[in-house]
Amino acid sequence: MSTHLLTVPSDTDLARAADLMTSTAVKSLPVVDRGQVVGVISRRDIIRLLSREDPRIEAEIDELLRQAGMDWLVEVTDGVAVVEGPADERERELARVLVCTVPGVVGVHFSSTRNV
Repeated sequence: MSTHLLTVPSDTDLARAADLMTSTAVKSLPVVDRGQVVGVISRRDIIRLLSREDPRIEAEIDELLRQAGMDWLVEVTDGVAVVEGPADERERELARVLVCTVPGVVGVHFSSTRNV
């Protein structure tokens, strides 16, 4: 057991958590929210998420947004989803929350211009 405990906040980007694990050689990190442990992320979790193919991730995001009644376009490259459509900041936050629930998403970016 270690006396020097490393943790990550619940809103930590996956890439940051992975970087922390590789730079410190720890195999898992407790995830905390307001001082309470809410989960643990391990190297295995990161590998499982990153090993998903972009077309599969994109299809799941498209279906999720369609079910939510959102008419936004999504393109996924290397796990990063680029969402076209939401211009309003509240809509972007909704899109970010929805997209981040899809396993394999490592980042979300927005483009407000749509080519029709």
